[in-house]
Amino acid sequence: MKGKKLNAILYLVVALFFILIITKQYYRKYLISDCFKVTIGTITKVSGGGKAILKIHYTFNSISQEIETEEMLDKMDYRKNGEDYYLNRRYFVKFYCEDPKLSEIVWDIKVPDTLNYIPPKCWDKIPYGLENVQIE
Repeated sequence: MKGKKLNAILYLVVALFFILIITKQYYRKYLISDCFKVTIGTITKVSGGGKAILKIHYTFNSISQEIETEEMLDKMDYRKNGEDYYLNRRYFVKFYCEDPKLSEIVWDIKVPDTLNYIPPKCWDKIPYGLENVQIE
């Protein structure tokens, strides 16, 4: 009887953990979609793996500070591309106006190598019509 209760409690804790992660992701996306700025970020590290959640670590300059943060990385994409594919690559990053630590990488839009200038107040949208330049 105690074993069944322990298993039920364990399953409940694991389920609550995943619900918390998913809720946090959706809430972050909601805030960013409401008010955001755009800048360019650089991937610095990939961590996790095995049975752990893969995370991509990246840095970017917001309006007032340099931010180091992370987000989850799809394991299938990682297996397909490998770590070297991600390291030091530049991506557009959307961040929440009121808290730049709430951010997300825009995975599907390529940042041209020639784009080096970022305005001090960042952009209000993906610049120069690049929202139509998809990664192949």
